[in-house]
Amino acid sequence: LSFVRSSELRYATWDEVDFEAREWRIPAGRMKMAKGSNQSHVVPLSPHAVAILRELYKLTGIKGGYLFPGLRGANTVISENTIGNVLKKMDYKGRQTLHGFRASARSILAERGWSEVALERQLDHAETRQTVASYARSQHMDERRKLMADWGACVAAMENDRPLPRRVA
Repeated sequence: LSFVRSSELRYATWDEVDFEAREWRIPAGRMKMAKGSNQSHVVPLSPHAVAILRELYKLTGIKGGYLFPGLRGANTVISENTIGNVLKKMDYKGRQTLHGFRASARSILAERGWSEVALERQLDHAETRQTVASYARSQHMDERRKLMADWGACVAAMENDRPLPRRVA
């Protein structure tokens, strides 16, 4: 539902989640493209994601603690292999990875007409063209909020074996 990188998910803490704003703010230092940036990466949360996080909060929601604590205690996080192992147990071995969910989300949302610039910003991909990177600082938050709500609706439909809903702009 968020299509973030594995380490961003594994090290997520409850103080990064703002239920009222429906946002997850990942500190710049934990982002792959941080490289001197002091700007956090804002992940808009769909209503579907917020509902799941509220349920997860009942299980692991010690303020400031990890969303996904490890078995060795609240101050540890799940292993880098945990998500892959869960996918294997769900019979997705060789067919899907966490990173594959990022690619799937990017592809499906592009086919649904969302702009490349908003999708790339949502994925926190760095602009490779130096001149463009120097000037392109927009976060495209309005469109990203809508595309993440659309993605949440798509995931809900797929979970329930229904056709994808029409895109709402």
